[in-house]
Amino acid sequence: MRNIFHFRGMNSTSLLRLGRLYARVNGLALSTVGRQVANHGRFFGRLEAGHTITEARIARVTQAFSDRWPSRLAWPPDIPRPQPRSRRTSK
Repeated sequence: MRNIFHFRGMNSTSLLRLGRLYARVNGLALSTVGRQVANHGRFFGRLEAGHTITEARIARVTQAFSDRWPSRLAWPPDIPRPQPRSRRTSK
């Protein structure tokens, strides 16, 4: 069964907050985070410039953040978080 997550209150501002926080805590450039979660190094720069984003892309990027979010960092309480997918382990 697929995990269905509704993004009430999610928008580009929320994604930028997550991106900046994730980048700062992990010592990464925002462009690196964009490549990791959206497969696009200019993803966050485009959001900062006012480009639009679809709900489907918001869902994918938010899920990517949730899946990668470090346990030492609290997820912002005012941003809805999808259930992290478990990482596959190689045998």
